[in-house]
Amino acid sequence: MRQEPFIRHAQALQAIALVLLLLPVISQLLPATGFGIMVALILRKEEKLKRRRLISLSLLAIWGANQLIAGSAGWLEAATNLVWLLAALRLLEANDRKTIGGSGLLLLLAIGLAGLQANGLAASLLAAISALLVLCSLLGVQQGAQKLKVALFGQAIALLSLALPLAGGLFLLAPRLPALWQIPGGNSASTGLSDELDPGSIASLVQNDSEAAKLQLRNLQLPPAESRYWRVRVLSDFDGRRWQPGAIASIEINTKPASTNPQQQRWIMQGPSRETLLWAGFGIPQDPKQKINRNGELLKTGDGPYVLVKDNKKPSWLSQLPTANESQWPIGSNPQLEALGTQWKLKYPSPNQRLDAAFSWFKAQGFEYTLRPGLMPIKAPLDAVLFEQKRGFCEHYAAAFAALMRAAGIPARVVIGYQGGEWQPAAGQLQILQRDAHAWVELWLPAGEWRTVDPTAWIAPNRISQGVSASLNASDRNQLGRPVLGWFNQLLAPWQKLDQGWGDWVMGFDRAKQNLLLEKWLGPEASYRAFQILAGGLCGLLFLGISLLWRQRWQQKGDNAKQQLKRLLRYLAKHKLQPNPGETLSAFIERAYKQEIKLKPELIKFQQAYYRLRFEANTDKKIEQKLLTRAINNLGRP
Repeated sequence: MRQEPFIRHAQALQAIALVLLLLPVISQLLPATGFGIMVALILRKEEKLKRRRLISLSLLAIWGANQLIAGSAGWLEAATNLVWLLAALRLLEANDRKTIGGSGLLLLLAIGLAGLQANGLAASLLAAISALLVLCSLLGVQQGAQKLKVALFGQAIALLSLALPLAGGLFLLAPRLPALWQIPGGNSASTGLSDELDPGSIASLVQNDSEAAKLQLRNLQLPPAESRYWRVRVLSDFDGRRWQPGAIASIEINTKPASTNPQQQRWIMQGPSRETLLWAGFGIPQDPKQKINRNGELLKTGDGPYVLVKDNKKPSWLSQLPTANESQWPIGSNPQLEALGTQWKLKYPSPNQRLDAAFSWFKAQGFEYTLRPGLMPIKAPLDAVLFEQKRGFCEHYAAAFAALMRAAGIPARVVIGYQGGEWQPAAGQLQILQRDAHAWVELWLPAGEWRTVDPTAWIAPNRISQGVSASLNASDRNQLGRPVLGWFNQLLAPWQKLDQGWGDWVMGFDRAKQNLLLEKWLGPEASYRAFQILAGGLCGLLFLGISLLWRQRWQQKGDNAKQQLKRLLRYLAKHKLQPNPGETLSAFIERAYKQEIKLKPELIKFQQAYYRLRFEANTDKKIEQKLLTRAINNLGRP
């Protein structure tokens, strides 16, 4: 059976909607899901295709087998992929009004799930366009539109506009509930900084060009490139190879209240959630609940942006005495390194002299800064880095240098975080990427404070002043992700600013922001007043909807002619007689009694009585209604 034009148009609109929907989440598609969607979209055009249900079941079986074998995706990602696949398979089978309607509803569910996976401004706009196309397809099917007209899109936009006030009210007033799950899940070591340093981990992370954080400055100067060290985690436990966090550091109690200083740093974290946040190591959290521990780590208190205000005093964490753990050395783990450190300790009585000796030694060794240093041996790995391979990345040199300083009798620890970042003038922010991940060292020196020392700056100074790619050879640069083009970023700056606002005020509109906004608008007891407004608005909408439905049912009940016409259509449908789109009643009745000649007398009586009731002013409505009822009753008699 050849499909009607409006069915084909609806299928095309829904297919386009599905493609647009999946563009932002293409990386989340499982192989079996992608294959199934591709097959469904290709076979959708085959009007004479038989056994569609068998094809759908086969594709679902492939997807299920893939899940059992791989089993790598989380349950939410797997369920989302299943809904996307079902939407495509339903579209494959959609060939009438009922099935195309079900396909559209499933696509709307798929749009909602896609919003959980990608919620940037671009992804949200594509989701809105997809929803508009799906709504147009459903309207076209309902109206039996033979051609796609601009008016159809206008109707869809009008319907969406009617829903905007309700959506806006719920967005602003409905209580913000905590998330039931984290999206996306996964291992932070693969998508962001790990909480330990095993040489090689940061070199892998540097090949990821996704965003790590954004920094906005208010009444503050951006520090020069060589001073942009953004600390995240301090590692003080050393086992001869790996550096890990030590015992939980005590919290530095901040007795100073939240400051109103206009000189501020505003941070926006991207990527996986973590317990310690990026910061420069100085400043006071604007939120009094946010604390800094004795290691100089900024502790997380909630989701969303955080603000640090300028403080002219030296940060107290700098003067925290080193613990015994920060001088601990696993004897015999790296004997060559240990011998060199011990030699400096005996030769130079001052820690500053030992540091100078280390500087001169590192500069004289001809170390190479590379993403591919080769495998480190299990036994004496740091000896291999410093005395044999002499190749490494920032974490190799930081790990080895900190160990060397401990062997020389200087308390040392490794700090992991980010270094550098690219300033976006149009957006007014510093963009920090995962590729800016870095490791450096802090030493306790006689001045009575922790001092930052970065051995990478001795070996590859361009890494600190110009970024990762400037310090690598051509072969290593090919291993990095796509290059960050300054001129291209400038063109994208206005869009980045819009995307940032969308993320901050729409996708990042949490309970704290909602309370702040409601208190500004509604004053004290804002939550209670918001509940009253929300409850009153919903009750009003419910009353309006019930009233409209009651009115419609009352009108339908009072229109006896319309009810009898519906009875006639139901009766003829049992004889496989249905009106074609745009077909008049007289043409349909004529076609019906030509196919079923025995129905002709009663059908003609019904048509005449119906037309008199509809179009003649001087007629007895009660008599005509009785004639309609009698004609339909007689149709069912032998």
